[in-house]
Amino acid sequence: MRSILVIALLIRSAPIWAQADVLTEVALPAKTTKGTLMIALCSDVASFVEELGGTLRKVEATGPVVQVRFEDLAPGTYAIKVFLDQNGNGKLDLSPKGFPQEPFGFSNNAFGRPGPALFNKAAFLVGKERAVTKIRLKG
Repeated sequence: MRSILVIALLIRSAPIWAQADVLTEVALPAKTTKGTLMIALCSDVASFVEELGGTLRKVEATGPVVQVRFEDLAPGTYAIKVFLDQNGNGKLDLSPKGFPQEPFGFSNNAFGRPGPALFNKAAFLVGKERAVTKIRLKG
């Protein structure tokens, strides 16, 4: 009986880590409503620079604005990268010179010059409450 009481007190006094979620609204370019949004939520620079880094989601584009939710996130700093896979090959198509051939974007509508957006420009904080980020695809 005593051990049950000790366990109950430990559970009651343990810190409760708040989990939050991110609602992302992705605006597609005009006249572009077909394809699959390939979205990656990244918690650090390393996952942001990797082609398939972060928590990945695939969502069919169903209109000019598509909402995607990432749930049960630990508080911290995150960044999102997204592209519209128009031909269904699962990757961002590039020109011979390395320029994206499909619409793409980043959280905070951050873009690098030249090249992809930097993590610190695309980063946003997730706390105890829902974070909302809006991304307008370019291309």
